[in-house]
Amino acid sequence: MTTFACHDASALAEAIAQRCDHARPHGDGWMARCPAHDDHTPSLSITPKGDAVLLHCFAKCSADAVMRALGGSTVDLFVNRPSNGHAVPVDMYDYVDAAGSLLSQKLRYHPKRFVQRRPDPANPGQYLSGPGCLQGVRKVLYNLPAVVAATTAGTPIYVTEGEKDAKTLMALGFTATTNRDGAGKWDASDSTPLAGADVIVLPDNDEAGQAHASSVAKHLQGHVKSLRVVQIPTAYKDVTDWVEAGATKTDLDALVQAATPPAPLAASLVSSVDLLGLTLTPKAPYLDWLTERSLAMVYGPRGVGKTLWLLELALCLSMPRPFLKWRAHQQVSVLFVDGEMALDSLQDRVRQLAGDHPPPGLHFLPSELVYARSGRDLTLTGAADRQDLDAMLDTYGIKVLILDNVSCLFPGLDESKKQDWEPINAWLIRLRHRGITVLVGHHAGKNGQQRGTSGREDALDTIIALTLPPGHQAQDGCHVHMRFEKSRGVKGPTVEPLDVRLDESPHGQVWTYAPLEATRTEQVKTMLTDGIPPKVIAEELAIHLSYVYRMKKQLCL
Repeated sequence: MTTFACHDASALAEAIAQRCDHARPHGDGWMARCPAHDDHTPSLSITPKGDAVLLHCFAKCSADAVMRALGGSTVDLFVNRPSNGHAVPVDMYDYVDAAGSLLSQKLRYHPKRFVQRRPDPANPGQYLSGPGCLQGVRKVLYNLPAVVAATTAGTPIYVTEGEKDAKTLMALGFTATTNRDGAGKWDASDSTPLAGADVIVLPDNDEAGQAHASSVAKHLQGHVKSLRVVQIPTAYKDVTDWVEAGATKTDLDALVQAATPPAPLAASLVSSVDLLGLTLTPKAPYLDWLTERSLAMVYGPRGVGKTLWLLELALCLSMPRPFLKWRAHQQVSVLFVDGEMALDSLQDRVRQLAGDHPPPGLHFLPSELVYARSGRDLTLTGAADRQDLDAMLDTYGIKVLILDNVSCLFPGLDESKKQDWEPINAWLIRLRHRGITVLVGHHAGKNGQQRGTSGREDALDTIIALTLPPGHQAQDGCHVHMRFEKSRGVKGPTVEPLDVRLDESPHGQVWTYAPLEATRTEQVKTMLTDGIPPKVIAEELAIHLSYVYRMKKQLCL
């Protein structure tokens, strides 16, 4: 049996870390690969706390499993561990004031017994416990500094029955708290820090848990900005049990949303004076014509090069580097959802455009890989599929979503019917509300416009048409004319039409561009000089005959 004999908690944390693979200092403690599961990325947090070491595996391995994998036991997590191996705390919870100063601690013992203690002012590093030890110690909520910050920021605060559940929620990124004295003992002093806050109470699924939640709600009623009591699924005893069974942050968000009655429309009614007085967060610019929280569509005929164009855009945003004539203002995480391309073709194209060092912030969800790994088709027609994608956006911090393309990713919709597109349109608008920028690739119809209902364009901020130049041949490679058909809030040279090519160079493939008007003028000039009749030029270049005659007059030909 391995033992860890150390003189203080910091040394003990280091000793435990050094028994794990890929250990590195992290904050006040260490991060390492967890020995209790097949860990490829360090996911075990090892933190000294008082006279003990706290272990937290983000893959949900227990402290007991971790220590057994190292040849020890949870007894070894304490500097002054009892020789008989009994009464070993399995966790400890700090109760601090708003400035972070320790007021008291609660020790949790297996299976569920608690002991409170306080720092001994006469003996730094030591504690006083036993009956009356908390007399005169100010009673505060667990995780108080974060509670105060969340109240100020207007973000929700979750109230649980105990510290274990609060820590579970904190690990998911929520602000969570509980009262020091346990179930049934919430009082007025516990409510004070929550004045004006948005509060969500999560009861345990037992009689005592429901009674405690009811008591908390009664105390908070009238003191907080909003109050919701949200029941977790009845198959689980508490929120920790639910999360350990696989529930995610997205699952809890959805549960809260479903349990939250929408505010009446009147809550959003503002006068013109109030509207102009609203403090709004400016949209972050990504390109001069593309911002945070915007929706765009790029369409063109088959074979025009939409996917190459979208891939280059994705690479430029995630590196960042200029996209054609536009500077990328900041680096953002991008998810490219590909519904049609063979995996080897996708791999080749990314390698051609990015070289051997693709940006780590660019993620792909390829349809072929989805089928190979999950045996399902990659479609987003169903609400459940879109919810899966929503969860990915949260998990990977995605700011730009590229969907290529409509016909492959949304099968079963009648493209000519606006009502078929309305659920997708509502989803895209919700994504915009959440801060996501979405670009959708789509095909052109026989008339040259985007195929299907024009209602698809209503909510879009930007529409870009890619067309093949007149006389284009397959051997010409990727050569397109790019035109902005809609550019909400942007005008002038920023959105002028471009003639765009993907050319070969000694250093690989290179995008080149020129103003379309200049390119067309040069073409007309060359053809007139070669003696080609104006009518033939107008037909071949799909331009007005009058334009050709004006050019001929200017050139004195």
